[in-house]
Amino acid sequence: GTLGRLLGVFEQNQDPKHRTYVYVLTVTEVLEDWEDSVSIGRKREWFKIEDAIKVLQCHKPVHAEYLQKLKLGGPPTNGNSVPGSDRYNETRKLLVYRDDTPTN
Repeated sequence: GTLGRLLGVFEQNQDPKHRTYVYVLTVTEVLEDWEDSVSIGRKREWFKIEDAIKVLQCHKPVHAEYLQKLKLGGPPTNGNSVPGSDRYNETRKLLVYRDDTPTN
């Protein structure tokens, strides 16, 4: 894939030690099998943003909040200025990736 522009920087509870940087990723190839799928049984699933928000609300509500803010076109919650932040609505066209790794 190709890493694109920064969409936003989010801080949890205003703690600078917990920052999440969200970037655009343009997928150029999706492999049926890859190293982690073979070695540890990792699975991948793609979602439309609306569906990803629903799934994340159950398992990772903070991440769901990030996507919701980006989807609605809002700025990052920490107030940082992000180049191109007037184009947050582009995220509506993105698919979101979920990575499920089996636990033993």
